[in-house]
Amino acid sequence: KSCGGLPLIILSLLVEAYESWESFFVTVFTQGGQIKISTTRFNTSLELKNLQRVIDFLAKLSKLDPTLGEEIGRAGSQAVLTKIFVQIKRC
Repeated sequence: KSCGGLPLIILSLLVEAYESWESFFVTVFTQGGQIKISTTRFNTSLELKNLQRVIDFLAKLSKLDPTLGEEIGRAGSQAVLTKIFVQIKRC
């Protein structure tokens, strides 16, 4: 069952940050999985920082309101977070 309201708004923040991160991520790796930029540039990218902020926000929000956290998960955040973890494993 799809949730609406606040969970979808919060999910949209995560999706937006993920899409920006994904666009950056695919441009900095070769097909062989080698990084094309310096580790410092990668680690300090605005895309990564924004994604970290949104994930931190979701974690804090879920601790403050576990029910809202569950609703955000049902709205689709778990699927997005899974994609992020798969990308991280490639690094």
